Amino acid sequence: MNDILIQKKIEKELADFKRIKMRQDKLKIFDSAFEIQTYEDFAGVILSNPWTGAQEKAILKTPEILKRLFDLWLNTNGADSDIPYMIDLIEKIIEN
Repeated sequence: MNDILIQKKIEKELADFKRIKMRQDKLKIFDSAFEIQTYEDFAGVILSNPWTGAQEKAILKTPEILKRLFDLWLNTNGADSDIPYMIDLIEKIIEN
């Protein structure tokens, strides 16, 4: 059940984010390409990783989780986008 709720939450946040970005002029969209890709990468990791029940609840309760992950990613090691590192960041966000 939580899998479906998480999927809906993440897909909505990603779609809302993209809708806002796509309203910008072409140059700003181009400049935001890595941000868009990183949101998509985090969404993919969230949706494909097996989470515990407590982690699922935390994901559902965390507002703007993709934005928070992107901001944390930028402020830590923004060049590192391997899946284990992304999972570590997700766990950091949902544990707080």
